[in-house]
Amino acid sequence: MKAKSFLKRNLTPVICAAMLFTPVLPACYAADGADVTENSVTEAAHTVQLNITEEGEPYSGLQFDLYAYVKDKTTKDTLVINCGSYDTGENSSINVEIPEIILNRFSDESRYTIEFRTKATNTSAECFFGDTDIFTYKGESDENYNMDIELSSYSEFIGSLQLTPPEKLVYKIGEELDLTGGRTLGAGIIINSKLNAQGMWDDFGSKLGMNRVDSCDFDNSKPGTYVIKYTNSKSSNQNNNIKATPDEFTVTVVDSERPEGATAKISIVDDVTGKSLKGVKVTLFEDSDHNEEIDPDTDRIIAMWNTSKNPERLFTETEFDPDKRYYLGFENIPDEYDGSLIMYCYGYDFVSEDFFSFTKEDDNTDWTVRVDSDKPIFETENKIKFRFYSRFKGRLNRFKNVGFTEIKDSDGNIVGTYPINRAFALPDGDYSSTIYVCSKDYDCFSNKNVDFTVTDGRSDKFLDYEIEKRNFGKLGNGDSNMDGTVDMSDIVLIMQSQSNPDKYGVNGSEPSHITDEGCHCADIDENGVTNLDAVNIQKYLLGYYDI
Repeated sequence: MKAKSFLKRNLTPVICAAMLFTPVLPACYAADGADVTENSVTEAAHTVQLNITEEGEPYSGLQFDLYAYVKDKTTKDTLVINCGSYDTGENSSINVEIPEIILNRFSDESRYTIEFRTKATNTSAECFFGDTDIFTYKGESDENYNMDIELSSYSEFIGSLQLTPPEKLVYKIGEELDLTGGRTLGAGIIINSKLNAQGMWDDFGSKLGMNRVDSCDFDNSKPGTYVIKYTNSKSSNQNNNIKATPDEFTVTVVDSERPEGATAKISIVDDVTGKSLKGVKVTLFEDSDHNEEIDPDTDRIIAMWNTSKNPERLFTETEFDPDKRYYLGFENIPDEYDGSLIMYCYGYDFVSEDFFSFTKEDDNTDWTVRVDSDKPIFETENKIKFRFYSRFKGRLNRFKNVGFTEIKDSDGNIVGTYPINRAFALPDGDYSSTIYVCSKDYDCFSNKNVDFTVTDGRSDKFLDYEIEKRNFGKLGNGDSNMDGTVDMSDIVLIMQSQSNPDKYGVNGSEPSHITDEGCHCADIDENGVTNLDAVNIQKYLLGYYDI
């Protein structure tokens, strides 16, 4: 009993001591000795009211991000900045903040155009904005804008299909997949989520198209047997639960001479290293409407492949029309390249809005898509990257663009404005970099100015900034037991909830178990309740920082 009593009385200091020896990032870390100060650079903002409607009626409960699109008329570049997240809650109108720094920095109307756009975040599968989600604000008196959304009929298809393989199952080298003769036949039910209704669907022999198969394993450049799989539609307004029998078929490429004539080679590479990306599923689309707009739901699929098996996809057929335009969609792209993605549509990511063309007179046409990694890479030739840190999470490898940096030369002249999640190149010389955070949700907590020198295309130091969400205490103040104070008892409860959730978890049996509201307060790093929250509270109690 004495031993147990001693352990119970001394549990708190034991936990405290253990955490002090746990390797953690210092609370106010800044690389290269940069001074860390509470140096917010989020500028003042104008307030604009957005009125959300759906079919003319007020619509509440919408969550969305506000973006600024700054287009440089001279360079044709567009700077896309996330200005913050919003939730209308029970209201259909909401005030949003227009960062003054954007209006001031890009006020030259002869060179820049500024548009603000909204993107729904909580209803992406069944809600989208029409053309009215774009507005231009110049600080004038009109501060009310109407945002009209459209709710699509999100339907679930249930049933089965009988699959008939295509007629052509044997190919020569260079021939593209031909699904002529392939068909499906079946029936089932439809459940409409919006109308709460049920109906029937039937398929009386639909043609098998490239949009209904996964042919990424097909390689027309070498002999072999390849599996073509039947897949469900990627349409955003339906969810398929349809079983196909059979659900795949095989095709064979026989050894033969490669056809003569023009070729097109497509490769996907890392912009910094020049190496091919692995494991990415690529789909080549034809711009069927000739309007140079990405529309993978209706545009014809020419081919698809996996970059692990086909790092350079070679086309040798005359499938390409020189009068038409083509573009690429991606699946399974590695997380570190998310910063390069400009668009997500119908299940595909898009790295660029550039369209490709093919000229038959050319002997060889190479299409190289360069994808910029968000991974901080310093030792790379002619590439300068920013690095970001959080006081609680350390290095941030993935970071959305919530602002921009202004680069000046040694004479104080502005040489460029860059998004903070992109690499860039500069001529040799002395420079200064100043960060401007435009999102209402984020602040820079380190020195916002970094002086650096570029020699042989490389910076002599890291461009480091410490940036994280604002109003940190409101997101989680550390009071896990909800007693109105933050002390060692909050640390103990967090660790108990992690080590013994049956007793101290949200649904624990002990009366003193942590609650849902207590978890919200305990989660000070917005990464779920973990023992790291207990470590950070301990550092707060020791005076490292103020939560």
